[in-house]
Amino acid sequence: VLRSFHAPVTVRTIEMEDGRLRLVAKLAAGRDGCPDPAGCVVDRVLTETERAGLSPIQARLIRNAPHGCDGGPDGSRWIAETSGRGDYRFWSEWTPEEGDLHAMGMAMLDLTGWRFRELY
Repeated sequence: VLRSFHAPVTVRTIEMEDGRLRLVAKLAAGRDGCPDPAGCVVDRVLTETERAGLSPIQARLIRNAPHGCDGGPDGSRWIAETSGRGDYRFWSEWTPEEGDLHAMGMAMLDLTGWRFRELY
């Protein structure tokens, strides 16, 4: 999530060789961001329950055709990418308030344990 007036946040999952999912999240310093000037990082393996919770949300997103590149003056860019098995897809929306990309982003942000005063 690249917010206009607040610190950016990135959250990704990486499938490990043993099939588990690793979550890597970074929160930059800045307004409503990490209090450490170097930024904050979450790097952990998801539980099976967490992975199971993400699966249906990801499946709904993947059914959508890749899209993006619209924008606006103030707001945030929400981006999702998937890759694997020779396939790459990209979704980008400007300040989504609903829909599959919003649901996926919120689920990923929730897994970080970070709480934000303002998401847009």
